[in-house]
Amino acid sequence: MSEPKRRKYADYLPAELREQAIEAAPFGTPRPGHGTVYLYPLPDGTTWLGTWSDEYPEPTPNGERVGQEMYEGTRDAVVAWAKARPVTHRLIFSPDDDSYRPLAT
Repeated sequence: MSEPKRRKYADYLPAELREQAIEAAPFGTPRPGHGTVYLYPLPDGTTWLGTWSDEYPEPTPNGERVGQEMYEGTRDAVVAWAKARPVTHRLIFSPDDDSYRPLAT
């Protein structure tokens, strides 16, 4: 098993905190009707990634604070996936604007 991540280079923390293992919070499942889908191209220029992220108002009994679902494919496939998700917002990255804008429905 690999060694857990530590804050070894976080000089702003006291030395005793730099050696503590970083516990990653588990991801849950996004709730229908909540969250945002973000669509963006990967560096290869042909593959796109869609991420549905839903921040929970309170952690679940399992310690999950965020629901997340991801989908990778062509731009058209990722857009179709995003439109099929029951979310509050859908945003697509615009290289021209270097920012996210609403996905046209």
